[in-house]
Amino acid sequence: MVLVDYKKAFDMVDHCILLDKLGAYHLDQSSLDWFKFYLSDRKQYVNFKRQSSTTKVITDGVPQGSILGPLLFLVFINDLPLHINTQVDLFADDTTLLAATDYNDINELNEKLSLEFSNVQNWAITNKLPLNTTSKTKTILISV
Repeated sequence: MVLVDYKKAFDMVDHCILLDKLGAYHLDQSSLDWFKFYLSDRKQYVNFKRQSSTTKVITDGVPQGSILGPLLFLVFINDLPLHINTQVDLFADDTTLLAATDYNDINELNEKLSLEFSNVQNWAITNKLPLNTTSKTKTILISV
């Protein structure tokens, strides 16, 4: 099992790629325009002890704390299983690759998961969604 972690997942969603993926679901142009408007011209700032930071324009990501944020993220990663040849579980910003083999064939399992993780990395590069490979992406071997 490989537990995949995306670096700042909700903040890194590329709007153009997301809109293309929404279009692949045959949304009409007015719906696509609505989503484009929803994602565009977003700004944020911090207000602390009556002091405000400068305003920052947000060019990527889906709004966190919104109802649509997790749904849009799932639409964004929904095509990932098409690039993987093992079982993939997607839940919010968590992705898990699963594979099984006889306990005598650990090397085969390792090779399979390494190949599939490489496929995930390629998908992530193509979709501009970086992986957190150094500290949070983990491989777990479960023996029964």
